Amino acid sequence: MTPPTPTGGVADGSAELEVDATLALDLSLVEGAVDAYLATPVDATRDELIAQLAALDDQTAASDAFESSVAGSAVFGFSSKGSVIGETRSVPLVEDIPSDQFELQVALVRAAKREVVASTPQSMEDLRAARKATQGP
Repeated sequence: MTPPTPTGGVADGSAELEVDATLALDLSLVEGAVDAYLATPVDATRDELIAQLAALDDQTAASDAFESSVAGSAVFGFSSKGSVIGETRSVPLVEDIPSDQFELQVALVRAAKREVVASTPQSMEDLRAARKATQGP
C-alpha cells in the first residue's frame, strides 16, 4: 500500500478508496477473465467472462440492497454505512485501492460488458485498450 500524503492522497496524486474485499476480488477475477478472453476469444473464455461479470453484478446488487436497508444505518447508531465501496455488511473487510486504478477497473468492466453483449471489432479494441490501461505503464 502506498503511504498517504498529509492531504490524504498518495504520492502519485490519487486518493485511496476503501473497497469491500469481495468487490476487489470480483474485479480482479474479471481482469483475469478478460485476459483469458483476449488471449483466446472463443465461446469458453467468453462464457467465463460472462460468469465473472454476473458475479460482479451480484456483488453490486447485494451492496445496493445493503445500502438501501435500515440494517447498520444511522437509525441504529451507525454512521459509517456507505463509506466502503461495495460493502454488504456493517463491518466489511476493506482493501485500499487508488482511485485512478478503481476508475480504470470500472472502465474495463464497462468495455467487457459491451464486448459480450455485441462483439464488434471496435468493442474488442476498446476492451484491449481498457485492459492495457489497468495494467499501467
